[in-house]
Amino acid sequence: VGVRPEHFGSAGEGAADLTAAIDVVEHLGGTSFLYARTSHGEDVVIQRDAAKVPETSEVTVSIRKSYLFDEKGLRLR
Repeated sequence: VGVRPEHFGSAGEGAADLTAAIDVVEHLGGTSFLYARTSHGEDVVIQRDAAKVPETSEVTVSIRKSYLFDEKGLRLR
């Protein structure tokens, strides 16, 4: 599954909620990128507008904005 950082939302806004532990926060002007690990062990990058970021963040993934790939790395449609 592939999800762009800007397509993660706040928990409760989408179809699939998950909790991620924040490892690193990169502040780039008005945008921050959160490098995190989900409770399932997957590494994710989340884009946020907020300057202050908690140690863990509950986020949602929009199924419509997610990409699926096969075992060869080719996108499924």
